Amino acid sequence: MSSWTLFCPIASAIHPQWQRAHVESSDWLTRHGLLRDAEQHQAFERLAIPEFVARAYPEADYDDLRVVLDWTLWGFLADDQHDALVRKPDLLRARYLEHAEVLEFGLSDHLTGMHAALADVRDRVLSRGHAGCLRRFAEAARDWFDSMHREVENRVRVTPPSLGQYLRLRELTVGMYTEYALFDVTHRVRTDDSFWIDPDVRRLMTMAANIIGWANDVFSYAKERDAGDPHNIVLLCSAELGLDEQDAVTRAVDMHNREVLRFTELERSVREQAWIAPELIDPFLGLLRGWIRGNLDWALGSARYGRSNRLKIVETLEVPLRRGKGNVERTLAVAEFGR
Repeated sequence: MSSWTLFCPIASAIHPQWQRAHVESSDWLTRHGLLRDAEQHQAFERLAIPEFVARAYPEADYDDLRVVLDWTLWGFLADDQHDALVRKPDLLRARYLEHAEVLEFGLSDHLTGMHAALADVRDRVLSRGHAGCLRRFAEAARDWFDSMHREVENRVRVTPPSLGQYLRLRELTVGMYTEYALFDVTHRVRTDDSFWIDPDVRRLMTMAANIIGWANDVFSYAKERDAGDPHNIVLLCSAELGLDEQDAVTRAVDMHNREVLRFTELERSVREQAWIAPELIDPFLGLLRGWIRGNLDWALGSARYGRSNRLKIVETLEVPLRRGKGNVERTLAVAEFGR
């Protein structure tokens, strides 16, 4: 039986108050009626989302951690609840529009449940951040809702995307742009739009989203194969490139590992240059690195994907280097950052 190694030269970390966050986030969900019975509470415990988010933000202020944790929990619950509407794309589209309007315009008296919880997150983003941060967050959430709706439309039409189409879609469906948009809240900085349109910042965000999305696809491909959902890089590599399942996993793992290597190379370049102020780029790189490593640590043990002993994390990667025509050496590439 084959096994695979996912490259990640980033050290593991976790917020020291993650257990407190676990308890209080459970209370928050219960208060909004999102955990109603023992079965739902057990599912919450199995997923270990508070531990996941605490790994991504090991140094955040506790109250800021709670904002991003509650948003991430809301996102996971919304994704799971919306699975029940997968055969009703028009109704699902209306639900997504309602969510977007709550984030953009705030709470009204009639909101309950998921909408009231989302409005609470909105209010805390505005309180602990600023109007520009909330606007970017709402825009990123709307893009995320739109991307998930496109997936549903594909499933209803029984029309899988091409591999190229899926790679562009996966960058959004993984949901990382909403987490990026909360940077000003979670890292106690203030950015304007000039930061977010910087070419290197945009490349780094794309790479991190790819790394996380492709890793998750490697973890979840069997689950999605069994559900008949083609939206997975492994399944599409198999179908489009004519690979058997094991070779398709190998291809996806190689893509992930090469993207991590490119990320570390761009990270080194950005740190060495002075295009972006260090008081912004250093914590932003910390945000991306925290999510990349935290996602792997969580996914390896998550009940969401099923625990696997066929995947492991390595901190070194063998890279083929060209040394003259026709001569290829294999050397060990080690990223030193954060070690």
